[in-house]
Amino acid sequence: MASNTPNRQVDGGHIEQGETPLDERIDYLVKQRHTASTAMVYSEHGRLDDLQSISEEVPKLYNRARAELAASMRDDRVR
Repeated sequence: MASNTPNRQVDGGHIEQGETPLDERIDYLVKQRHTASTAMVYSEHGRLDDLQSISEEVPKLYNRARAELAASMRDDRVR
């Protein structure tokens, strides 16, 4: 079960994933992707760094979602 632990800002403004709910984390990544794609203040290198960071997090979120779904299915069977 996910807690309400807030995300922590770490080096370069990147956000470290805590135990935030998946839907909130996905919403955050969508906003970050939009910002990285459209903001005029980013250099191309900064834009690529942000997009790379987002792309590295997607498989982690996918695996977490699968694990949470599997756990909830096991819980449903026990009831």
